Amino acid sequence: MQLVDALHPRRALVLPAATVAAPLAYFVLRDAGRSGSLGLDHAALLCGSLVAGYLAAAGLCSVLDGERIAGAHWLADRAVHPGTATLAVFGSVVLGAGAYLVAAMAGGVPSIVSTLVTPVGTLLGLPLVVLYGGLVVVGNAVGFEPALAWQAAVVGVGVALSVLWTFALCASLTRLVAPSE
Repeated sequence: MQLVDALHPRRALVLPAATVAAPLAYFVLRDAGRSGSLGLDHAALLCGSLVAGYLAAAGLCSVLDGERIAGAHWLADRAVHPGTATLAVFGSVVLGAGAYLVAAMAGGVPSIVSTLVTPVGTLLGLPLVVLYGGLVVVGNAVGFEPALAWQAAVVGVGVALSVLWTFALCASLTRLVAPSE
């Protein structure tokens, strides 16, 4: 595949780009939360995480055979060829979660709203909760805290898996509501 063709925007890039960009954006937002402000440096890093996710997705999709992957399962087909409704639901969930996170960092979310959306956040982040919880359980079982690099790797993988999980939930919901898509 030519470089220009690989970088051309297409629906097949949405899920891989989000899967790569989300952990990077998570670490940028976590740092912004610890520093107490979302400045220009954090905004530049967020843009960089989106660009990195897109370039990684373009490279990955140029190497993999999407049609062969799509034939494996209906969910793989939705990942490679997402329909308009699937993208709309996934985009709405991602934008809603992002808006909530930024508002929460700014302190503009009432506690009752945070209480009400906690189950939704737990559902969307279930892979992260399970992976990091497993790391804590194993660390406690062997009697020491894992190194920061291990913790960061588990969190990064957990966030990436949470993106895949969220897409699977959105695709499943779309399949139930609009099976013809």
